[in-house]
Amino acid sequence: MIITVDGADGVGKSTLVKRLAEHYNCKVIDKPIYTYYERKFSDCDWKRMANEKMKEIFTSHHSNAEKADFVCKFLVYLKEILTDGNDYIIDRGILSCYIFNGDSTSENVFDKYLEMGAGFDVSILLDASKDKRMERLAKRGDIADLNNQEVLSLSSEGARKYAAARGLNTHFINTDNLNSEQVFNWAKMVIDREKEYMYEDYDERDL
Repeated sequence: MIITVDGADGVGKSTLVKRLAEHYNCKVIDKPIYTYYERKFSDCDWKRMANEKMKEIFTSHHSNAEKADFVCKFLVYLKEILTDGNDYIIDRGILSCYIFNGDSTSENVFDKYLEMGAGFDVSILLDASKDKRMERLAKRGDIADLNNQEVLSLSSEGARKYAAARGLNTHFINTDNLNSEQVFNWAKMVIDREKEYMYEDYDERDL
């Protein structure tokens, strides 16, 4: 099973990803572009190259459609290579990209990449209020995001609507009044149930 954990900065993604990876003993994919660059440019300073490319795309005047195109192509790449049957957790999938870059001008790009395989087995979509996100960002010393009103104003509402309209297997958790253990337990319950459905489906195919 391949799981994505999605949401804006400060909703609790990184904490949840770490807990799920430890519990299910599975590999974490942090920034799909890193996986691509590590494989393609392993004999170079691939991480620096990837970071420079991301900086070029996200700090310049590229459109939301161009930014979505940049991110989603690496998700398709992951879909093509993660075929060993193991469990993986992706820190930020297509719905995270939609939170940042989804609008009427980019929706056709997201649709194109969904058809190409940018969606995965299940997404855990986290959300939290602006105040709670600011509190968490301050606690971890993320000054850049705390001073970025564009980041602070992000909401998962558009991504939730998009996921529902496209029939994506998405489970929403508002983390405002939950501690990290409670968020983990909710996510674990969802994933365990999804695994049961998946195994039942495989058993039916074997009959």
